[in-house]
Amino acid sequence: MTEPKQLQLFPYQAFDDYQNWAMSKAIYKNKTAAYFYPILGLVSEVGEFAALLKREIRDGEYSKENLKKEAGDILWYLAAVCREEGLTMSEVVAASIEKLEGREKRGTLNGSGDDR
Repeated sequence: MTEPKQLQLFPYQAFDDYQNWAMSKAIYKNKTAAYFYPILGLVSEVGEFAALLKREIRDGEYSKENLKKEAGDILWYLAAVCREEGLTMSEVVAASIEKLEGREKRGTLNGSGDDR
């Protein structure tokens, strides 16, 4: 039996390129809004995404296209929040991969809590 291939990570630069492009579309009326607006937008868009899934359960209605649009909105707001916190999207992706690989090595992918 051969050993599985090492995870080949995609170029993180694509995430930073997206973040830079997305932020070129950010228009805020004042500096205070530049911090709070994307946080509130992110929470709102996650709620819209969840509502689409709720409708699928309740009514049997499903629109992959609408889910894709809402996921894109979530991505835009996440990029904005990260920028306001001084994070690049590539840093976030790398931290997520590192966290999940660590959990897998420790056999703690199942369960709850951040420090497992």
